Amino acid sequence: MARSVLILSASPLNAGRVRVDAEYRDIKEKLQLIRRPKMKIDISFEPAVRPGDLLTHLLNAEAEILHFSGHASKHGLILEDSLGNSQLVDEQAIANFVRQTKGVTECVVLNACFTRDLAQNVADHISVVIGCDSTIDDDDAILFSRAFYQSLAAGKSYKESFHLAIADVELNGYASAAKYHILP
Repeated sequence: MARSVLILSASPLNAGRVRVDAEYRDIKEKLQLIRRPKMKIDISFEPAVRPGDLLTHLLNAEAEILHFSGHASKHGLILEDSLGNSQLVDEQAIANFVRQTKGVTECVVLNACFTRDLAQNVADHISVVIGCDSTIDDDDAILFSRAFYQSLAAGKSYKESFHLAIADVELNGYASAAKYHILP
């Protein structure tokens, strides 16, 4: 049994650096440490995502898990423009776009600051959505992601994997674990 994951990331030049490359690397490394995986996790990683890239990436990946890593605001996700600078994509536009993946996408992970409202907008159409209600540090985001996907590979459900990832973040001394939320 396998699950496909599409990781979309953006770290614009004119925004604070987000270590999305380290997040991807750590996820891959931790997945290899599971001795007897019950679930194969196939990851497609798409860096420097621009709004015009989203449709192509989604159609090509046909992913059960859609993961965004990067910057966000209370108004939407921050992707990149053609020059690599920040381009805000409205929360409603993102929510509407993600809703169209219903039937293929089972889980959406919004591993970025201030994504709880966006998660709420998507939750009526996607089985499991994870978002954050405040700012999160890179180290916390990386730790959460690698624990979440490791747990999935070990055969845990989305909700069990979420709670194991939160426990791992807390275990490692990070206070931001309470900022993550799973919906519904």
